[in-house]
This record gives sequence, structure tokens and C-alpha cells, in this order.
Amino acid sequence: MRKSNYDLVINAFKEEYKDFTNGKIEGINNVVKHLKSNAYGFKLFDNFYRRVLLKINS
Repeated sequence: MRKSNYDLVINAFKEEYKDFTNGKIEGINNVVKHLKSNAYGFKLFDNFYRRVLLKINS
């Protein structure tokens, strides 16, 4: 492992960085993928986009 990567890995375990996760982003991606798989009825992208915003904000 390179020295620059080593520092980044060590920083990930420090107490001040414990609150940073990508859990919310992964959850949003999961919602979008699920809606996308069920979005065959949407003819316009705007309708799909609005549905994603409604689902994420609720």
C-alpha cells in the first residue's frame, strides 16, 4: 500500500471521521434503481424524476 493511501485508510478510523458514511447515498441509489425497474409506464422523464423526488423526500 502506498503511503498516501495508508494515510487515508488510517484517517477513516479516527474518531472525528466516524459520522461520515455513504449510507444515505446508497439508500437513494437503491430507491432510484427500484423505481427505474418499475418505471416502464412513464413516458416522460419529468414524471420519473418527480416520482424519485417524492419517494426520496417522504
